Amino acid sequence: MSLQPSGHYFRNEWNPLGYTLKRFSRQDVVTCLRGRQVLFFGDSTIVQWWNHLTAMVPTFKKIDLHIQEIHRPFHAIDTVNKITMRYFPHAYPFICAKLQRAVDFTPCANAIDNLRGGQDTALALALGPHFTPFPLRVFLARIFNIREAVIGLLKRSPKTAVVIRLVSTRELILDYARFSNWFLFKFNEALRAAFQEIKGVAFVDAWDMTASVDSYQLHPNSVIVSNQVNVFLNHICKQG
Repeated sequence: MSLQPSGHYFRNEWNPLGYTLKRFSRQDVVTCLRGRQVLFFGDSTIVQWWNHLTAMVPTFKKIDLHIQEIHRPFHAIDTVNKITMRYFPHAYPFICAKLQRAVDFTPCANAIDNLRGGQDTALALALGPHFTPFPLRVFLARIFNIREAVIGLLKRSPKTAVVIRLVSTRELILDYARFSNWFLFKFNEALRAAFQEIKGVAFVDAWDMTASVDSYQLHPNSVIVSNQVNVFLNHICKQG
């Protein structure tokens, strides 16, 4: 992993090194996503992306799946612009304050194996915070299973957009031995090593986008989230 920052903020806008980002307006978002299915796999940090996009586009309708648990799938559709947007919690380990239903969690590799993919499909993945209490080998086994599934998806549907959200910094008020940012930093190294050589996979550097403004929140504020989503949209709508 490079010691050079991947970008900086100026007037609350993220500016990556090496290229210029397009700033997506509400209409740009609609144009980008029209006719597509957008699938989010991971944890509550990527639910923030789902929430941001559904709030940004007023024609999205959230579907009531009649699931009461905190960690659960989410589904929204835009029938006007023919957009489907879904979130699936990754499989265990998943640290929860309350009991959850195992049926609501999705093994990411299995789900990706079942995808047709194509130009009308965008996929975003976020894993990390729920794995820190466990040995690194647990996280490595998971991401390399996902890696093989992504390779298979891009072989059969090379125009599928795949984006990895790197892990961001988090609070320093928990049990340091199990929830240290050092573990998250090592997870990012592993994510880059696993996916950076795969053509068609892009990254959102959530680590630098939080560390650069001294953010120590597992769920970053709305300014950071909106910039993360803007980078995501730049990756999946390069021709937009």
